[in-house]
Amino acid sequence: MRTLPLVGLILGLSGCSGDNIGITGYSMDDFFPFDGVRTWTFQNEDEIYEVRATLSPDHEAAPDEESIQVYTIDYAIVCPEDGECTEGPWRISQLRMSSDGTYGTFIYGMTDGSGEHSYDPPIGLTGRDGIVGDVISTETAGTSFDSEFAEIGACPDLPISDTWEDCVRFEVTGGDHPLHGTYYAIKGWNLVGFQFNDDASLWRLSAATYEDE
Repeated sequence: MRTLPLVGLILGLSGCSGDNIGITGYSMDDFFPFDGVRTWTFQNEDEIYEVRATLSPDHEAAPDEESIQVYTIDYAIVCPEDGECTEGPWRISQLRMSSDGTYGTFIYGMTDGSGEHSYDPPIGLTGRDGIVGDVISTETAGTSFDSEFAEIGACPDLPISDTWEDCVRFEVTGGDHPLHGTYYAIKGWNLVGFQFNDDASLWRLSAATYEDE
């Protein structure tokens, strides 16, 4: 197991690896693209509604490093035509994230029912490169976040495809925070599944769109 210090991720890394696994691991920014205008729609077997995540084309420099661009993803409830539910912001209505080939993947903030929350330092989700067993540890906002690269292999059963391979699974632990939980990502698509602390089961990708900016 490699335990990667957060300070080293932000201040000490440079360069990037190739498309596939290299000496230092998989290039993690390939798994978390934030280019273009994107939407992701997720289904959950325990809910009648869907959750649609929309990537804003707007982005801004991170407060700790001007070369890092932080992107905003809004999460909203989408009701079925014959279902009884109320559309509007989801429980976690916004995430603010970055990912690049120099520093890795970070969560800079979120918005939920209790308001807007910023993280300084940001929550480290991945390093620049990753291999199974890597752990990124962050202490921020009075909470611990230990993000483990738990495995890479077949994706969970997804409505969008039942044949996808090479999903990376991350387990984020450390307490009872809304962002603790399980994350699945696949190269070129970003998150394709997640189960946060307050979810009874996995949210699974059912549709996605992409347009150039």
